[in-house]
Amino acid sequence: MKLARTHVRRGMSLVELMVVVAIILILMALTAGATLRFSDVQRKRVTEQLLQKIDSSLRQHWTAAIAQARDEAVPAEFIALGGGDIDKAKYLYTRARVKQEFPTTFAEALNPDAPLKPLPSYASMLGGAPQPGDSYTESSICLLMALQRDRGGNLNIDQVLTNREIAIDKTSGLKYLVDDWKKPLAFYREPTGHPEAVKKSVDPFVLQDPAIASAGRNGAFDLDGTMKEVGQRANDNLYSFRLRQGGRGD
Repeated sequence: MKLARTHVRRGMSLVELMVVVAIILILMALTAGATLRFSDVQRKRVTEQLLQKIDSSLRQHWTAAIAQARDEAVPAEFIALGGGDIDKAKYLYTRARVKQEFPTTFAEALNPDAPLKPLPSYASMLGGAPQPGDSYTESSICLLMALQRDRGGNLNIDQVLTNREIAIDKTSGLKYLVDDWKKPLAFYREPTGHPEAVKKSVDPFVLQDPAIASAGRNGAFDLDGTMKEVGQRANDNLYSFRLRQGGRGD
């Protein structure tokens, strides 16, 4: 009788094993890339919602501060600066008061335009605090500080913020606003350098609208003090005025 042959399956060759490993690595890379892209889309959406929320609160505080300044008597120093022109003097005073209420640096908060004095709450908070490591964190500290001021009405920003949207600066120990990438939100009181942010008006006594920006996914602003884009990394920044106008451009 013929004995039945027993077929023994040989193991995988080195080449076959390398092919399998390569396929697994490719699938892992594709999965990781898709996960990162999805995460970035989510972070961008959350940051846009935060910018809209902060911008809405800022505009309410801004309007309230301007209305208060316009109701106040104009000091003689500003009438002199306006050359006796009451409208110009009122504009200069209102602009100085807005700067006092919405500083973008510690220096502005502690040394407003004369004869105005620093607001007691700002002086108390910033007087002994060292400057943070970068200007964007400093402006974010000032923005949160301004939004926490009591200006009457339902303007308490602390009621709408979450712990996810606030960080603590290690240098100054002060709180500031962050996007969903945990980077500071930059605050510009007069963003005259960004063409899309400039308010179109023929009235020379109209104040420029404020703006807020997130550095986006790469965490780099490349913006100067007027919000002018000065580098290639600014192409993924998120701006409050674009969201306000209904756009979603990066």
